[in-house]
Amino acid sequence: MNKFELLDYIKRNGGGTFHVTLLEPVNYSAGYFVSVVGCEFILPVEHVTAPTLGEVIADIKATILDGVYPNCYIGAWVDADGKLYIEPSQHFDDRQDAIEAGVERNQISIWDIENAETIDLQ
Repeated sequence: MNKFELLDYIKRNGGGTFHVTLLEPVNYSAGYFVSVVGCEFILPVEHVTAPTLGEVIADIKATILDGVYPNCYIGAWVDADGKLYIEPSQHFDDRQDAIEAGVERNQISIWDIENAETIDLQ
């Protein structure tokens, strides 16, 4: 998927989780996603262009591909106020490991994939 297709996908679906190099959706049925600190971008979705998205993805790729965080993907979602959040998102199989990583990273919540819901941490 190219950056134009990716932006269209995010707008049509309200977000998604994407492979870092292929930019294709990943489809886990279980586990947890926890944001990686220090590389979150928040932009009004109506102002996001494909070139802007491409720049953001390049920054996120640099963070993900440095090897510090295994099992990382690009997470994106649009909130109720029309803000697009894009960030590295690390996959965990174990709930307790995900919660501990979220707390260490001062996250408000983590995402429970199987139940399609957030787990509040604060």
